[in-house]
Amino acid sequence: RMGVICRGGNLVRRLTALENVMIGRIGRIHPLRSWLYGFSDEEARAAFEALERCKIGALAHRITGSLSGGEMQRVAIARAIHQRPDIYLADEPVSSLDPGNARAIMELLRPLADEHPVLGVFHQPDLVARYCTRVVALKDGRVFYDGSAQVPADVLREIYGNELDAVSHIAAEVDTTSAPNAAPDSTPAKDSAEDVTEVRA
Repeated sequence: RMGVICRGGNLVRRLTALENVMIGRIGRIHPLRSWLYGFSDEEARAAFEALERCKIGALAHRITGSLSGGEMQRVAIARAIHQRPDIYLADEPVSSLDPGNARAIMELLRPLADEHPVLGVFHQPDLVARYCTRVVALKDGRVFYDGSAQVPADVLREIYGNELDAVSHIAAEVDTTSAPNAAPDSTPAKDSAEDVTEVRA
């Protein structure tokens, strides 16, 4: 069983945050119940607890389309938690977020790895070095590096080429824009051209 956290969340914007979390389990209930009855109170409480774990319980009844990018990504993580998976797959979960929100999302993902493996795709070397335990870097469709999250600078240069300076600059902004009490916005950050995949065990 896998819990997938996609870039942008892949949420139903017309539903509330709570409803988006609950439908994460729709594949585990009988179709007749989903059509005629829906989810139980217990399932709703479990979904709300997942939202609270992601620190957005207060937004449970907000229409998802009215949320910021960072808030929607938290809803997506809550939905994955609600699915009670054996492994989490995070597909570029921070690539469309500003540095402050990117760091906040990584702070949510890190403790999940203490419960189940988290396999993710990231383009932010500084965040990977800070939050991840293993890196598998791909270049031209092949494994180029497999080892510590502290990827040597020369290896990063080989992977990203001239884009490394831009990628490092974006990641470095995290330290200056994401103070604990800061209110992150949802300004998109630039993606890099190559994939860096990391494994949390």
